[in-house]
Amino acid sequence: MKNILRIGAALTAGMMLCVISCCKGAAGDATPDRPNVILIMADDMGYEILGCNGGSSYSTPNLDKLAGEGVRFTNCYANTICSPTRVTLMTGRYNHRNFTEFGSLSPDEPTFGDMMKDAGYVTAIVGKWQMGLHTPLEAGFDEYYLKVKSNHDGYADPIVYSSVSPEPRQMFGEYGPDLFWEYISDFLERNKDNDFFLYYPMFLTHFYFSPTPDSPEWETGDRRMTADKHLIPGPMNQRFFTDMVAYADKNIGRIVNKLEELGVRENTVILFLGDNGTERSIISRFGDVEIQGEKGSLTGAGTHVPGIFNWPEAIKEPIVSDIPVVPADFFATIADLSGAEPRKPTGDGILDGISFLPVLDGDTENLREWGIVEYVLENRGSMYLGNEGRYVTDGRWKLYDRGITLRGQEYFRAGQLINLENDPFEKSPILVEYDTPESAEKRKEAQAYLDKHPVPERLLGH
Repeated sequence: MKNILRIGAALTAGMMLCVISCCKGAAGDATPDRPNVILIMADDMGYEILGCNGGSSYSTPNLDKLAGEGVRFTNCYANTICSPTRVTLMTGRYNHRNFTEFGSLSPDEPTFGDMMKDAGYVTAIVGKWQMGLHTPLEAGFDEYYLKVKSNHDGYADPIVYSSVSPEPRQMFGEYGPDLFWEYISDFLERNKDNDFFLYYPMFLTHFYFSPTPDSPEWETGDRRMTADKHLIPGPMNQRFFTDMVAYADKNIGRIVNKLEELGVRENTVILFLGDNGTERSIISRFGDVEIQGEKGSLTGAGTHVPGIFNWPEAIKEPIVSDIPVVPADFFATIADLSGAEPRKPTGDGILDGISFLPVLDGDTENLREWGIVEYVLENRGSMYLGNEGRYVTDGRWKLYDRGITLRGQEYFRAGQLINLENDPFEKSPILVEYDTPESAEKRKEAQAYLDKHPVPERLLGH
């Protein structure tokens, strides 16, 4: 908890005085100004996609600018597929504590929506829900505007539902990401004088890869054209994905411009990450190599994602940080930024996130050293069972956990240690009998962290 609530102590000590330099509300109101928070999560966008990270296949100028004027995390990780990442992100807890099945968030789990609403923020979620039968209103959001579950319905002629019109409606002639942007623009207009928390889980760049309004096919009427095989590389997949990356970046630029127009950009935090690695049909240029996406895998191409923290009022010089960051840390950082008190979780009551706000002060004492990436199921009937497993990493070293089994068999890389600096593609795992003194020490540290976060017995084996 001390890491989650550092902002109160920081303000008391006079650190980051710019945070309290102005006030909202009526003249004479002594309430310190808190930052607005916008959390953006791209769908199926791995680390290698962004130009600022070294990618050269796509146009991402707005994201590159956010990173170049804020904090860029070189070791940000998500879980293997979207649903487990979303649950961890929204609750601040590792998967093994609260993940039940794909596409489900337990109504008993407090979310960052609950936390921010309790703290007096106006809250909204726009984009992709895919968190089960209960509505976002039950997860702490004052309003929502979302696509329905099918992979087809978020782009051309989208099917959407909202807190104003909860019954699904098909919007013929429209493009889903444009509708999401228009709702966000309206939300920002209505709340420019309020503290707001906007969660924007984008649908872009999820398969099915299809034309955007900036693609030639949009004008020729081939708007619902898609590639046939989403797991097989091909020119149509690649070209439409390229267009979709550019459009995702375009919409982020629209948000930044809107904040500037409303005069609230300086004190609005923008956080950005991906929900998992890039789709397997996509091949991207990254430095001197080509990387094929490995969404669904525990490898780097399946779990290494972009991570950006931008806050103009507090960040005056760019920062590149190599600390390990996992989705639960975004929950903790949002609490830290707002001074919000998280509700106590159900069950064991443990929150796993560690705020990365101290990186602004160069404070290395209160930053994460090791983080777990996992997909651990309670419901064994999930169609995504084959993605199950977990590892722990500090950004340089990575150890697969021996405690996970897959269809009754120990996970195929269990116990293997990887030196990511020397072996980023994991071709030469280090077995315990070949440990050097350094690798033996790192193996010991990594295993000690895993031992502190054991997988419950009910989740071991099948």
